[in-house]
Amino acid sequence: MTKKPRPTPAITCIIARNPLAAKYLLLLLATDSNLTPMLFEEFVRQSPETMSPVFVLDGSLPVLPLSECVQRLQSRYHEARYVLVDAPRPENECARLLFLGIHGFVENHAVAKSLHGAVLAVAAGRLWFSEKVLEIYVKSTSPQGRSRPELPAATTRRESQILELVQNRFSNKEIANLLNIRESTIKFHLSNLFGKLQVVNRQELLVADDSLAIWKQMLH
Repeated sequence: MTKKPRPTPAITCIIARNPLAAKYLLLLLATDSNLTPMLFEEFVRQSPETMSPVFVLDGSLPVLPLSECVQRLQSRYHEARYVLVDAPRPENECARLLFLGIHGFVENHAVAKSLHGAVLAVAAGRLWFSEKVLEIYVKSTSPQGRSRPELPAATTRRESQILELVQNRFSNKEIANLLNIRESTIKFHLSNLFGKLQVVNRQELLVADDSLAIWKQMLH
């Protein structure tokens, strides 16, 4: 009887600003011989641009906004796939992740239970989102949905970048320096964001950063 060839292990690259989070994600995936997990620094040193990895992005990303990180990775690794691990988000925000190029989303509290399955599914070309999120995404991309967008993703790419930096506690001046645009332009985009997201000030845009506490709890 002919043995079926074993599938080539999927290269899985962990990108996380928090070393504790990176180590935890690495340990979760290292138990499966069908996956070859490694940290981003190691991956960049030894992996050609023709490789098609699954990038696991921790929510506490580096300085660049999520959209910018994905765009830069896409420009180098054209066939790569992406799984985001982050705090719970409303379903319409999860649908916006699909527009950014994310293929799977795992909430922090479910990472031990769901990350492995999410990575395998995404590596196999599938999506890892709830049925409701996929339904919102499909509706928003239909001809009828385009005239009545229900996603906060009605925001522009630049607005999304600024929103992520605001949520990471960057000042207007710091954002302007990072994106190489005028501070007055930041204020203009923020004014548009306040209207689109129905908030009155930047404080309402902030997200509590409790990811480190979550990772520490998981390791105990």
